[in-house]
Amino acid sequence: MEIILASQSPRRRELLERMGVKNFRIVTPDIDEHMERELPPEELVRRISAEKARAVREQAGMDDRRRYGGGSGRGGAGQARG
Repeated sequence: MEIILASQSPRRRELLERMGVKNFRIVTPDIDEHMERELPPEELVRRISAEKARAVREQAGMDDRRRYGGGSGRGGAGQARG
């Protein structure tokens, strides 16, 4: 199983390494996170998360296999997707 860390966060990388995960690659999504600010926060988080997942999937050359998304925000982060 390939693990892709879709974050530039040194803390998230450290967490994977502390758990003994050695074989992972980092793919950082290049998206505009400044979406419509008049949206409710939950909808804004959902849209940004979906856009990040799409961008990472394309950059990593992934098909539509199961993936896990986690984040430090709210709105469904940390739930299995796919």
